[in-house]
Amino acid sequence: MEERLVETKQLDNMIELEIYDQSRQVAGDRWRVTLVVKARVPVEKRFFKDEGQDSPDIADMQNVLGDHVTFEQRRERNFVDENEKDEMWRAIYDQFAESTLGYIAHPDFPMKLILREYKEYLAKRGRCGKL
Repeated sequence: MEERLVETKQLDNMIELEIYDQSRQVAGDRWRVTLVVKARVPVEKRFFKDEGQDSPDIADMQNVLGDHVTFEQRRERNFVDENEKDEMWRAIYDQFAESTLGYIAHPDFPMKLILREYKEYLAKRGRCGKL
């Protein structure tokens, strides 16, 4: 699948957001218009507030998850006329920026993403623990 990096944004919460266009022709003059947003979040202590005894074990999370976790969101529109594909991609981008960008840019987003991935891993492995 071909993707074209359109934009990179450095968010205030220290996350770099990459915005891609993965649109492709599907039939004749019809396109599948696709916006993909990716953010690599390093698994680091700096994203966790000092919670004393309740603070998660960063070393265990790094061992389980690796150096980073990835957030990815895809938005698509199918069977778009070739003459309208650029305008449609921009509309999808604008809707993403209005509805989701604030969520990703929130100061707690990195911590919540890391914890969610970690909890999912533990649940799959049948491990329980207080987080």
